[in-house]
Amino acid sequence: NIQSIGGETGAFGYKKWQAAFGRTFGSIDISASLHKLDSDGLYRYHYFDPTSDELSARRQNADLHSKSLFGRLGYSKRAHNAALKVQSFSSDRGTPGKVYYWTPYARIQSQRQTATVNYSFESEKVHVNANAGTSVYQSENQNLRPHIEEAPFGPTPEFHFQNDLAFHNFSTAIEHRTRSWLTTFIGYDVNSVAYKDRSMLVEDAPSIGTAKDHAFGGFIKQEFSHRLNSFRLNVTPVLRYDEAKLNSLSQHRFERQWNPGLRLFAAHGLAQNVYVRAEANRGFRMPTFADLFYQDFRVQGKPDLAPEKSINSEIGIGAQFRAWAVFHFDASFYRNKIDDMIVWRLGSFEFFRPYNTDAELSGSEYSLLLQSPENRVGLDLHYSQLRALNKNDNVTLHNKMLPYRPHHSYKANIRLAGKHWQTTAGLRGFGRRFITEANTKSMPAYAVLDWSFEWTLPLKYFKVQWRAAILNILDERYEIMRDMPLPGREWRVGVTIRHQ
Repeated sequence: NIQSIGGETGAFGYKKWQAAFGRTFGSIDISASLHKLDSDGLYRYHYFDPTSDELSARRQNADLHSKSLFGRLGYSKRAHNAALKVQSFSSDRGTPGKVYYWTPYARIQSQRQTATVNYSFESEKVHVNANAGTSVYQSENQNLRPHIEEAPFGPTPEFHFQNDLAFHNFSTAIEHRTRSWLTTFIGYDVNSVAYKDRSMLVEDAPSIGTAKDHAFGGFIKQEFSHRLNSFRLNVTPVLRYDEAKLNSLSQHRFERQWNPGLRLFAAHGLAQNVYVRAEANRGFRMPTFADLFYQDFRVQGKPDLAPEKSINSEIGIGAQFRAWAVFHFDASFYRNKIDDMIVWRLGSFEFFRPYNTDAELSGSEYSLLLQSPENRVGLDLHYSQLRALNKNDNVTLHNKMLPYRPHHSYKANIRLAGKHWQTTAGLRGFGRRFITEANTKSMPAYAVLDWSFEWTLPLKYFKVQWRAAILNILDERYEIMRDMPLPGREWRVGVTIRHQ
């Protein structure tokens, strides 16, 4: 039972407006929302020319335009809940490319339509959840010279192609509380994907054609629980089966694997407690269509990639206690050994291609959450440490860090709030990342500081919410991909009017 309309504007031609509507009629509820976003992306960046002099320019062809419409029809009565959700999304964006391989005319147009149905039933002993969904996704990539060029075209060739992807899925999960100390879970999911690509520039150019992927997964899991005063112990064994069939012009494959797992959880205390958890399992993942078939300028999929198979283990400890505020601390330590891990690498002639390699990922993650009474003060701290080692037999690559994976990363958010206002400061940072498999070149560490402020003015029939934000306050120069600069400092302000 809410209606709202709002808008936002900001640096680099950023404009966004959105509206939402929701009503309940007895057991029926209906809601809808839409948004429109535009940005010219004309931010300034810095680079070095062949003489090592630092130059600056405005990022061209980095604009973004998108529209989205979402609707939901729900039903709820006693133990039954059902919902139908639909969404339509479209976007048109420029792809400016790397600083030294500028693509001033390259663009991507995307359209996606999605529909999902969910049904759930819950009684004292049984909980059933069923989902069905379908989605159609179409993308068109082009880089075409205009008849009269306004800028040097550069070394990038022309291309124009279209990809169509249709996805259908169905899943069901049943939870049965067999005894006070035993809960049984059983379920399955079925997925079907159809992919088709075609060249719009050269009719008889070789392409992937049509490819289809059918996947099935089923599992059974039981949770044994034991309580004694304030002590609790849970033991959860699970067995999952996965299989996948892939058919294309060049590939006809069938893959399957049994994946057992075990999880232990022990806790002492109620509102204030300490706990320990441990788990181990076997994993399976088929390569995606992007891994297998995606084609773009200097990007090339590999149709014969093998699936990833892994052995994963993790142990964690944590505590929750109350002083003047609620504190929650958690630390976890993990190790994953992966056979045929899919890794994208930058190879000869600046081409990105995937390949399979054995790998070992190990590390630790830490988090501290603080929440004061009435949510007046909040603090979230997260830190992770990762060692992603390549276990390839090649002596040049063995035990080298996998590219684009930082050894250290962290984020922190602090929130202060009053009766009608809230302000948040957030810091996120990543350590050095190697960009070559031999670890000869790397990208420097970076940290980005953001700030936002919200103020709500309550009126008789409406609430007016004002928002302001400054992103990248320190104007940090950083890149996620080499030679693809990101915006520096930018601002945004907006207002939303709500009627309840």
